[in-house]
Amino acid sequence: MKRQLTVLLALLTALLVVQAPAQAAPPAVGGGSAPPVLSPTPYMGWNTYYALGGDPTDAEIRSIADFLVSSGLRDAGYEYVWIDGNWAAPTPRSGAGDLVPNPDQFPHGLAPLVDYIHSKGLKAGIYTDAGPYIPGKCGLGSGGHYQRDADQFAAWEFDAVKVDYLCGIAADLDPRTVFTEFARALRNNASGRPMIFNLCNPVTSPDWGDYPEEQQSTYSWAYAPGIAQSWRTYTDVGFVGEIKFKDVLRNYDANARHTRLRTTVGIDDAVRNVGPEGGTSTFEVIGDGRVLFDSGVVTRDAVREADVDVTGVRVLDLVVGDGGDGGYNDRADWAGLSVSC
Repeated sequence: MKRQLTVLLALLTALLVVQAPAQAAPPAVGGGSAPPVLSPTPYMGWNTYYALGGDPTDAEIRSIADFLVSSGLRDAGYEYVWIDGNWAAPTPRSGAGDLVPNPDQFPHGLAPLVDYIHSKGLKAGIYTDAGPYIPGKCGLGSGGHYQRDADQFAAWEFDAVKVDYLCGIAADLDPRTVFTEFARALRNNASGRPMIFNLCNPVTSPDWGDYPEEQQSTYSWAYAPGIAQSWRTYTDVGFVGEIKFKDVLRNYDANARHTRLRTTVGIDDAVRNVGPEGGTSTFEVIGDGRVLFDSGVVTRDAVREADVDVTGVRVLDLVVGDGGDGGYNDRADWAGLSVSC
């Protein structure tokens, strides 16, 4: 008897924004319980960045909220109205350290606009940057103010926060470190409000310059599942009025370039609580019909490490056999399974 799990690499890894799985709780940030599943399916909606570019206004956003309802898009699942960059005042913080909306664009502030969005049965998203505010590099930055800003977004009753990395890379920060710290601040906001965390690192090489792998968007998969509900996996597919399908395909290609599969295979320790007999399995990694890894028979007292070259593979099959004991007490584990670029 063999059990088989098929992984479609071209489909599984090519998403431009990756959604955290609903069925598996990711690791907790800084200890404690795992973050709640805030979006069990990929969230959908509208964002000012591609639609309006810079300087969105209260009136424009209210109009879009109305259209999402009247057009039926809200009922089809497009429920997020996301205020992206350039919403803050030219001096983005008050003397007290609070973020300030641009009064020309949002004369009544953001809280009444969020209330209006909610009154339409929609949800509201907001934007910031993980780096410190550096004029000319980003419109605002939360660096040094993570908890204060998370508390303020929650007090305004936003449902989601996009955290960019423009000033993060300008300040040469480590994305894993700063995004993890921001995730903790969101989870610990003073209002106790659940908010989706969209991790947005757009940095790629050579497009942005010569950056190490760990600072690039293509590395976000290594840590984002434990701290965010979704994360960016490559750079832009265009700008306002010029979405480029060739760049959409470029991003799909970039996300499909997985070259190594690593895992530890063995028999679950729970078999010891069942009895002294049985507990053997075989493990195979099959790529496009070719056996790339064969563990041989693995007993309850042994494990096997697998480091498999999967360059160019389109379909992976992970196959478990019973090891010759008829399947008795076999509890096969693929531990720490990862496919890396």
